[in-house]
Amino acid sequence: MTAIICEYNPFHRGHARHIARTRSAFPDSPLVCIMSGNFVQRGDAAVLPKHARAEAALYAGADLVVELPMPYAVAGAQGFAGGAVAVAAALGVDTLSFGSESGDLDGIRRTAALLEREDFKTLLKTALGTGITFAAARAAVVRVLEPELERYLSTPNDILAVEYCCAAQKAGIGLYAVPRTGAGHDEPDARGDSLSASALRARLREGRADAAAFMPAYADAIVQHEIAAGRAPVSADALDRVMLAGLRELSPEGFARFSDATEGLENRLWRAVRESGTMAAACAAAKTKRYPYARIRRAYWNAFLRIPAPYCREEPPFVRVLGLTPAGGAVLARCRLPVLTKPAKETLLPPRAREWFALDERAGDLYALAFPKEENRAAGYEKRCSPVYVDRS
Repeated sequence: MTAIICEYNPFHRGHARHIARTRSAFPDSPLVCIMSGNFVQRGDAAVLPKHARAEAALYAGADLVVELPMPYAVAGAQGFAGGAVAVAAALGVDTLSFGSESGDLDGIRRTAALLEREDFKTLLKTALGTGITFAAARAAVVRVLEPELERYLSTPNDILAVEYCCAAQKAGIGLYAVPRTGAGHDEPDARGDSLSASALRARLREGRADAAAFMPAYADAIVQHEIAAGRAPVSADALDRVMLAGLRELSPEGFARFSDATEGLENRLWRAVRESGTMAAACAAAKTKRYPYARIRRAYWNAFLRIPAPYCREEPPFVRVLGLTPAGGAVLARCRLPVLTKPAKETLLPPRAREWFALDERAGDLYALAFPKEENRAAGYEKRCSPVYVDRS
């Protein structure tokens, strides 16, 4: 079985090419997508609900789409990759396919091996003691030990690829690298029919009709359906005051519990939300040389969603299905974790899994508040969403 770890926020032509390339390389292997839910790794609300994004993946060629549990989906690269690989291992995946700026699997493997070395870990601890960011400290140590490998820690997809490699090797899962082509990560301009996901989100939120040119026809049809239903485009801006209100309820100890914030960062986070009138202003006020904007933003989202910090380091307690084809249904029989298909049956899950599902329920109620149409904002969003079923035959 082959897996792709993804967000599809939203699904575009580059994603379709990745799935097609993977299916071509592994024609006899079921393909599962392990996809972030309604909140994503950069610290944001997904522009489309998770079931709509799952449906696009199924039409593109995936057999099964399962949710990457929220504690991993909004974690840093290490937690994101480790959690996703744990889900893949539970499903019985033997190969992980991922996009990469370099497409150089050998270089990615060498970099992952370097990060596990004791001399690297010792030097990293020393570098972090100077007060620079984790990313800068890691790059500096690699520059000393193996300078030719620094390039694999300089671009977003390669950075994730290195983390996937570290986690996959421990799980006994193989790797398949697909070179990323077209527009780069966060690049604002199009390259042919390719546009970065961030630029495409911006166009959707601005209501620009030209966004359709950068999505497969089936993905654009799903987007238009969600827009017509008043469930898209979703923007975190719609939650700005709700988020400030929720964060102001926390003490510094609360930020430490949910944001993994220590050494005074919890006090900066607490003070900034009390002194700022927007989340952007709070993030700007809390960031430091050691804690960049991205780290601060993720910390606030983890606190807002009330995700206990240790969760992203734990094993997943269940697997939740977002969408499937007939072939995907057969895959689920191999899963070594409890599988949740119908949300109404969450009471049948083990106690720990129910605790994690309760996080999803709270997050779903918050996400619904950002829907454009007022009548869609009622609580109970998670219980109303059953898996999408697509029969491509």
